[in-house]
Amino acid sequence: MTNMATPPNSVCATHTRPALSWTLRPVGTKPRRAVHIQSPDISGETLMQRSLISAALLLALSACASGPKFASNEELGAKSVTAFAETPAVATAEDAADDPAIWVNPDDASKSLILGTNKKAGLHVYDLQGQSKQFLPVGDVNNVDVRTVTTSRGPRHIAAATNRTDNSVALFEINTTNGELTSLGALPISQGEVYGYCLGLSASGSLMSYVTTKAGQVIVHRIQPGDMRGEYVSTWKFDGQLEGCASDDENGVVFIGEEENGVYSVKHADGMEIERTIVDTVANDRGLVVDVEGVDIWKGADNGGYLVVSSQGANRFVVYDRKAPYEWRGVFHIVDNTANGIDGVDTTDGLSVSSAALGDGLPQGLLVVQDNTNTNPDANQNFKLVDWRSIATALSLDGAE
Repeated sequence: MTNMATPPNSVCATHTRPALSWTLRPVGTKPRRAVHIQSPDISGETLMQRSLISAALLLALSACASGPKFASNEELGAKSVTAFAETPAVATAEDAADDPAIWVNPDDASKSLILGTNKKAGLHVYDLQGQSKQFLPVGDVNNVDVRTVTTSRGPRHIAAATNRTDNSVALFEINTTNGELTSLGALPISQGEVYGYCLGLSASGSLMSYVTTKAGQVIVHRIQPGDMRGEYVSTWKFDGQLEGCASDDENGVVFIGEEENGVYSVKHADGMEIERTIVDTVANDRGLVVDVEGVDIWKGADNGGYLVVSSQGANRFVVYDRKAPYEWRGVFHIVDNTANGIDGVDTTDGLSVSSAALGDGLPQGLLVVQDNTNTNPDANQNFKLVDWRSIATALSLDGAE
């Protein structure tokens, strides 16, 4: 999460107030009397024009102080949904909870797990009601993702998270019997400072690691599924800070959130970039604003579905078609569930969404989001759980009842 950026091509960006200065004088002395001098070649009409221009500029600058302007939820027709459950607050105060990931248990989907990072302490593991099951104090893990990879000895269920403590990707294996995570070591990253993260599977079935950085890099590695060694592949470069990303394995693209600009899709072949496409930008005023944060995919039939993006600066989420041309499908926000005593969501960092049927209560999947301001009662940050059916019904999407 970064500070709100000033919109380009605005008076806020192109005009700067001159710095104020003061002259110090000894205590007890009187200030010099000000002498006002008016140049004789400036007419009263010219002075009036300058005064009007100055007044207009000051008015514009005062508007800048309240931050950038963008379409409201009402103007966009944003729909309201509620969370049905929430996790306990993380133990660390202030900005700590960050990014979730949903792991689907292949043997019993109702026993699937939610992983959630505490970027000041470690990795949390929750059940589908948000109850805590495990905590791994592995360091300052920022973003997390999961994948199942085929090996010579069968499938392995892998979780991986960027660890800012030692600038690595921390690797874990998920036990399908008891749901516990065990450490598989770490993949050191030497090409840049780790920040955001996503895992993927290439067309050839390779396990791909995508580290995003504040310097605008996507650092790509191929992870060997047997010994979990990493092989550096390439680096994709963007202009601004990156964090959220999601690999669309079936369609061969990775979605990247550039925090102050927008969302991109990168078509690739085994980690080598082929083509880059803009999905949406903050300049389009369709709900996406600075910071662009969490990104994930709800998978539908025929490799369709939806891309869900956290529009952090406006406390809302924007939905697009998963497949090009990435049509805009609407905006929603998460409000108070007064019946269950669960507060709404604001300023979301990471999110995760799954279209898997996760038992009788979640037949169309689940959205999990980070909540910046956790209230009712006031507490440290946590994660909120939303039934996908409520979103699909509100926006007339697949998965609606």
